Amino acid sequence: MATTLGTRPNGKAAGNGTAPPGMRLVPPRQRKASWVALGVLLIAVAALAFGTWSAQLGHRVSVLVAARDIPAGSTVSRADLATARIAVDGRVRYIASSNAKGALGQVAAVTIPKGALLHPDEMADGPTLPAGEAVVGAALAPGAVPATLHVGDRVHVVATSTPNHTSDERTGVLATAVVYALRDLDDAARTTVVSLRVPASAAAVVADAAGAGRVRLVLLGGAS
Repeated sequence: MATTLGTRPNGKAAGNGTAPPGMRLVPPRQRKASWVALGVLLIAVAALAFGTWSAQLGHRVSVLVAARDIPAGSTVSRADLATARIAVDGRVRYIASSNAKGALGQVAAVTIPKGALLHPDEMADGPTLPAGEAVVGAALAPGAVPATLHVGDRVHVVATSTPNHTSDERTGVLATAVVYALRDLDDAARTTVVSLRVPASAAAVVADAAGAGRVRLVLLGGAS
């Protein structure tokens, strides 16, 4: 008996490696090349992303941070400043360590905790006082002011019964104050001029005692 070979609709015999109409067979070598191209593309994208991330991480700047707590209203001194290197972007405002001299003598508008980044908006060129407080000046003779007094220290403002501190008798604590500014005069009496931040309600009493030469400062422990 004779056997007839089956044929595809296109007239070609089955098993010859051809595809039905509408289908296209991709040779193995071409498929392999496509996968290689895709792999190369993925590697390039990953390398670009890593390079961008590394560049951002490596872009660090030296900035000023608070070396210790800086009380609001205190004048910034060199001891208040430290430096740190951080990664920043254009949205972060900071004071560069190269501008440290510009920060000295500025006044803290708010309390700046130790380690915090110094922000330009937190600094002021002149005195800043919260509502309900006042600054009173006092010219003090040696012995009336502690030798280790610094800006930002807390003190008791004590009134003596006689001028120039010739008596140890006290009339009481007039106020608890924060040293706002401090300056030693180059005079024969070795006078120290201290600006004291006091409650506004006590300002007149402290100013009157200071004007009469009856003020003595007592340094207090603890943070301001």
